[in-house]
Amino acid sequence: MELSGQTVLVTGAARGIGRELTRQLVGQGAHVIALGRDRGRIDQLREAHPGQVSTYVVDLADGPALDAAIAGLKSRH
Repeated sequence: MELSGQTVLVTGAARGIGRELTRQLVGQGAHVIALGRDRGRIDQLREAHPGQVSTYVVDLADGPALDAAIAGLKSRH
C-alpha cells in the first residue's frame, strides 16, 4: 500500500500500538493525525516527527471533547 503523501488518523497514539503505528506510518511517508489522552506523550510524538504528525489531546470516551476534536479536524484538514 502506497502511503507517501496520504493522511492517516491514529487513535491511542500516545502509547503502545498506536504510538508504534504512528512511527511506522511516518516512516512510510504518511502524515499522521494522532489522537491521545496524555498531553506529554502526544507532545513528544509531535516533536519526534516535526511536520509529519499533527496531534490532538482527546479522550474518546468524552463525547463533548470528541465532538470538539472532530470539529477542529474538519476545519484544519
